[in-house]
Amino acid sequence: FQVSSIKNIYLTQERVQKDKSVVQIMLLEFSMYHLTKKVALVYRAPDCNHDNTKRMFAIIEEFSPHIALGDFNIDLKVKKNIDMISSNLYMHNIVRSITRFSNKENTAGTCIDHVYVKYRDKSKFKYTMEDTDASDHRLIHFTFDTMMPKVKLSIPRIPVPHRRYYPNRSEEHTSELQSRTN
Repeated sequence: FQVSSIKNIYLTQERVQKDKSVVQIMLLEFSMYHLTKKVALVYRAPDCNHDNTKRMFAIIEEFSPHIALGDFNIDLKVKKNIDMISSNLYMHNIVRSITRFSNKENTAGTCIDHVYVKYRDKSKFKYTMEDTDASDHRLIHFTFDTMMPKVKLSIPRIPVPHRRYYPNRSEEHTSELQSRTN
């Protein structure tokens, strides 16, 4: 595949931290043969305010990606968060299990890492998760199988005026070639 364009967007607000960005979005467009896909990679800080959250969703919707994924820091185990996302983002989240554990027994946690896909996308999506020592989040292995649209090619047969075509002479030609080689 070939990357067509990349655009980084940062939303900022007053914070105690030195880094004022609360939302970081990378908009990526790539092509595979004659098919183009758009992906939005998202990080939203836990202390992001409501206005920046709405702006984040508006930017994603305007870009209209096939896939939007990342650390949204919005827990999908809370009903009001699901309602807020579904009213702002017209995509389907395929991750439903805990992505960040809150205890050492790994029995309780939050679903704050999301993978959204377009409702009408005909690709096949799947993911697996594994624990890692590098982060308090679980690692999500996300794959998608894109159904490439069939391209119908028709090559017109243009007869050459000075050449004669003999469709039934292939056997004669083959036997003539064999007799020359013997």
